[in-house]
Amino acid sequence: MDARQQERLKVGRAVLDALRHQDFRTELSMIGAGGDHVLIPVLPDDTMGIVFDELRENPGPVYLLLQDKGGLAVISCRPVSHGRHAAKESDDDSCPIHRDTQISMVRKYLREYGQLVCREQAPEVTVELINDLPDCAPAGA
Repeated sequence: MDARQQERLKVGRAVLDALRHQDFRTELSMIGAGGDHVLIPVLPDDTMGIVFDELRENPGPVYLLLQDKGGLAVISCRPVSHGRHAAKESDDDSCPIHRDTQISMVRKYLREYGQLVCREQAPEVTVELINDLPDCAPAGA
């Protein structure tokens, strides 16, 4: 097992520890069409390409879980739902997120600007920082 796999495993363990707490589970309230939660433990230098690929496979929300010294950050990524008769918004996309954008950069952007919609990928994706608080994970995680 290489160093990246070991780091990803540590994040996975922190997620499992956090899932034991009702407050944390409440934050993951959106479920996919099949009734599943898709949780992806990520590293800061992972790219959004893995998210876009996962959303093509699973059309429901995807949660990215990033661990740092302060705890777990939770980023929600979900396909944009347009009403049946809603006009599609402009193709002019000012979204700074692309396949090769690192997760750490997405987190920084969301901290400063909040939720965003990325139209570059199909499906269009709403990205939101759900929790970035130190108390998101149990102590010692």
